[in-house]
Amino acid sequence: MCLSNRKWNTAVIIRYVLLQLPGIAVFSGIVVASYHLDFLPPWLAWTVWAIWILKDIFFYSLVWEAYDPEKHEDKRPMEGRTGVTSEKLNPEGYVVVGGESWKAEAESGYVPIEKGQKVVITKLDGMKLFVKPEK
Repeated sequence: MCLSNRKWNTAVIIRYVLLQLPGIAVFSGIVVASYHLDFLPPWLAWTVWAIWILKDIFFYSLVWEAYDPEKHEDKRPMEGRTGVTSEKLNPEGYVVVGGESWKAEAESGYVPIEKGQKVVITKLDGMKLFVKPEK
């Protein structure tokens, strides 16, 4: 994976830390209780807690993109993209676009569209695509 400058964006780090805080708080409470109940010696309590924090730091490098809202903006509109019908559209059915299955409706005048046929998206209405056969 290529490291990008976006990885260390302050807003992304803050979002990640804030979402980790409840887990850290619960885990810290368990470690403190275990220490006070003499289940853990002090050195082991600190070691276990440090490993928990290091785990969060390590996983940040793997999951940071999921916390970056700019990564999830739809930079490529659906209109004009192509897909393949996964079933016959008469007039509704499903198409696969970019590896995702979408509910679709054939534009009037293009019914039916056979299974496996390439289609072009003409409109997106909520979670439903409107399509016509690719020429």
